[in-house]
Amino acid sequence: MSQVDAALPSDPFATAIRAGLAEPPVRVRPLPLPDGNQLWLKRIEDLTHRAWQRKGDMRRLLRREREAFLRLAEAGLPVGRLVEGEGDWLVTRDAGANLRHLLRSPDVRSRERAAAFAAAGEALARLHRAGITHGRPTVRAICWDGAEVRFISLSRWGDRRRRRHFALDVMIFIHSCLCADRTSHDVLGVALTAYLAHAPEGTWRAVRRMAMLMGMIAPAAAALRLARPGSRELNALPLALAYVTERKRRP
Repeated sequence: MSQVDAALPSDPFATAIRAGLAEPPVRVRPLPLPDGNQLWLKRIEDLTHRAWQRKGDMRRLLRREREAFLRLAEAGLPVGRLVEGEGDWLVTRDAGANLRHLLRSPDVRSRERAAAFAAAGEALARLHRAGITHGRPTVRAICWDGAEVRFISLSRWGDRRRRRHFALDVMIFIHSCLCADRTSHDVLGVALTAYLAHAPEGTWRAVRRMAMLMGMIAPAAAALRLARPGSRELNALPLALAYVTERKRRP
């Protein structure tokens, strides 16, 4: 199944897509356009058997991602714009810089960073109010173009309406922020304040319960950190749990 954005000129897009598909397959590749903009091509990688076991059925995940772009855009939710897609690839329009870049780049002004994170929090709440979870809303999967936020990397999305599913999204977002920058409490607070102003009632209580449950694995994670002291993901886990348990209901 594919969809071409009829509001956009098709010839430069088709030329860029053909050129990208002619290159050796990599997971994600930018496709420059003549006007200075770009598209993004996502493809099935030529993975080893072990990598396939770790990442899962990549064709199924890509198919789910195409479905998400189509269904969520049709519902008016803030997701990237699908240009075209086939069995082993899809192409989307550029959605701006991801939050990880905004968080870590010294060239981004604090006001711009705060605006992006506030928009991200509200956008995640919009998904949850619609009964949709992103599945992995990391700072790499949320883009800001200076005016609005859009979600990408949608292969883990789901139509789930229970608070525990929303809480998991929020925990992943918190962990991702602290993984990218362990001092990001200010913009994280901005994002959560915006999120909780629009989120389904009771979500923060569910987040705190989720943090308590995840705290049960903290000793095992601590043991793993001894073996992998440089792991950002493992080192950020206790920070994320502490952030949630030490906050009031409204960050």
